[in-house]
Amino acid sequence: MEKNYEVILDEGTLTVTEKPAGSDSDEDSESTDGEDTAISTNVGIFASLATSALAGLGILAALKKRRKD
Repeated sequence: MEKNYEVILDEGTLTVTEKPAGSDSDEDSESTDGEDTAISTNVGIFASLATSALAGLGILAALKKRRKD
């Protein structure tokens, strides 16, 4: 899919400009060999959140049990 715009982030300022008609070079394009990289982007983040939630539940259960005794 060809983009007809260029996005530049410079010191907190986002600039979107239209590419000239003759500009076919994408300097930052990379080949992914058919992989959809967006699928596994945030897996690590969600895994760490789930682990933290389970650890928190374990701590709360232990404190609740300790308070009853």
